[in-house]
Amino acid sequence: MFYVSLSAEGIDNAEKQLGEEKFAELRLDLVKPSIEEMEAFLKRRSDVKFIVTCRDGFVDQETKLEYLRRAAFAGAEYLDLELELGENFIYKFQKGLPSKIIVSYHNYDKTPDYEDLYQIMRQCLKYSTDVAKIVCTVKNLNDAASLLALYSSAFGKYTVAFGMGEKASFTRVVCLKCGAPFTYASPDDGSATAPGQLTVSKMKEMYKALS
Repeated sequence: MFYVSLSAEGIDNAEKQLGEEKFAELRLDLVKPSIEEMEAFLKRRSDVKFIVTCRDGFVDQETKLEYLRRAAFAGAEYLDLELELGENFIYKFQKGLPSKIIVSYHNYDKTPDYEDLYQIMRQCLKYSTDVAKIVCTVKNLNDAASLLALYSSAFGKYTVAFGMGEKASFTRVVCLKCGAPFTYASPDDGSATAPGQLTVSKMKEMYKALS
């Protein structure tokens, strides 16, 4: 499935980006809603499966976590927590929440060697039995191959791994064929949230071509 990353500032603009899609990532740090606006949106659009993400820079950590808690009880399917938050914190935070947890690792500089990626994946899955998300900047085909090789591990069904950058766009679609339960796309207005992210229409077309 393809989760469309909603990034337009303001809930109304984000909802326009959503269109008719039924799977979406709500980027709180880009949409910048109030907690009450976020809750109302998630409840009103209960027909949509949401991943709720809040990267650093929008609000302080305490407020960020309050957003995520409230999102869980407003109906979010997944919450995205960065691996850097640490084992004890992630265990404590997710306790009692109805949402599933994505523990994510991002490397905007490079793709680590496969052995390092494998250990990162194991660490993510130690903190959450739901999904490990690993996204790294890809500079060549070897980098892309290292990320996609994670799906051959015993934990592949719990992993979402793909690359950032123009050379890695194909990994965002191929990962579904490798075993990822979902991937991310930009709305059809082309407002990508990461380098190399393709529109949802383009990604569906590519996926169909691979079938």
